This record gives sequence, C-alpha cells and structure tokens, in this order.
Amino acid sequence: MAEVAIAAGILGATGVLSELAPAASVAAAAEQRPSAAARPLVVSGHDFATSVRVRLTVTPGTVGPNRFRASVMDYDTGRPVRASSVQLMFSLASDPQLGTPSLSLSRAASGTWTGQGTVLSMFGRWDVQALIQEPGGGVQVPLSLVPKLPPEKVQVSAVKGQPTVYTIALPHGGSLQSYLDPGKTGVNAVHFTFFRAAGNSLPIASASATAMAPSGATRPLKLIRFGSGHFVANSALTQGKWTFLIDATPRNGLAFSAYFSPQVAPG
Repeated sequence: MAEVAIAAGILGATGVLSELAPAASVAAAAEQRPSAAARPLVVSGHDFATSVRVRLTVTPGTVGPNRFRASVMDYDTGRPVRASSVQLMFSLASDPQLGTPSLSLSRAASGTWTGQGTVLSMFGRWDVQALIQEPGGGVQVPLSLVPKLPPEKVQVSAVKGQPTVYTIALPHGGSLQSYLDPGKTGVNAVHFTFFRAAGNSLPIASASATAMAPSGATRPLKLIRFGSGHFVANSALTQGKWTFLIDATPRNGLAFSAYFSPQVAPG
C-alpha cells in the first residue's frame, strides 16, 4: 500500500511536468557559470602535531584530469619544509569501492611539489591525506575537498503553485528537465526527464544519480523509471542548497552527465 501511495504521488507530480512549456520555450534567462569553473580549487590543512602546513591547489578543480600543486611549509615559521617525497592519498566515503588511489608529486621548487592525474574521478567529498617524508620521519596532513562540476547552460522556470523547473542543455540539442516536488524539507520526488532537440522523449538505456547535501555529504539515489526518458527518486531532504547529479546513457548515443542545484525551503 505504501508503494502504491508513493507511486500515486509521483504520477500526480508527473502531471505537473506535462503541463509545463517545452525546453525550447521556457521563459527564463540562461544561466552560465564559466568564471567559477575557471578558478582553481584551494584547500589547506596541518598535521595533528601542528608541525607542517600544506596548501593544495587543484586546477581546474573539476571532476576528471587536474594539476596538483602542494606547498609544504613549517607550521610556525612558514618556511619551506625539506621533504624528500610528497604523496597524496584519496578516498571517497560515499563510494568505498574506489579504494585509495594515490598520486606521487615531484619537487618543483623549494617547498613546492606538483603532479597531475585523474584521481578525482567522481563527484563528492574526497578525503585527501598528504604523506610528507622528512629526514626525521614522516607526517600526515588530512585535507578535504569537493571537486567542482563543469559549467552548464541552465534555464530556470518558476511559476507560482508549480515546482521550479531546471532545464539543462545537453549535447546535440537535447535537454533535461529536472525539479523537486514539493521542494520543501521532508520526503521529495526528484524528477529527471530527457528530451530530444525536437521536443519528444529521449530514450535512456541506463542511468544513475547522486545527491549532495548542503553539508557536502553525498549519497546515491534509487531511480525509478517512469518512461523511456523519465526517472524519479524519492529522497528525504533537509533545508538548504542541494545538488543532484545524473549520469545517463541514451539508447543510441554516448553517455553524459548533468546536474541541477535547487534550494530546499523550510517545510
């Protein structure tokens, strides 16, 4: 009975989507954020004994290939630490199956170590351990970072009495319409509906989705298929800005990712 009630609620919300304007005619301004993506990601931390401080710069700081630059300094004096090696160990609490990929950095200058790689392979909050080997022994500096998502072209349609719809431009002229219902604290239905450039449904062979809470914690979403290109997930949400990411593979085409970041209002 509970499943029937949930399905009925989702079908009711689906009716809202069918009444909305198609992606090509949504009356909203396009929103693009290239400047945020252009800035590198910078995090810093120190070891438990407060003897070493590390400042890690990740460029461009998005999911995928990145350049890493670590400045290793004495905690008290700020002078470069005479390290013999620096290694970064990565782990993603939301996906322990990834293990702990590592990246060894090379000395670039006094106190500066650099490297590049694709260790930030997924979206989420990554725990990073900087392992620094000194003549007198090794120290470990814990860091935490969330890679940025690439910029998107998004149209936002807010109509009183209806869910706020986020229309994301996809490759080859397609689009994704996403929204929350009811968009307030508590259990929400998270909708993802894919469209072709012509406005008809884009059939999706497989899809997976992730939610990131305002705290930065991530969790997978259980998707329910409600059509060839329409997926819904039920999720309990708290107040604040959430980000919902979906990876989808069309039946005839290459896989792609998209996301939207709605604000969840108080209940």
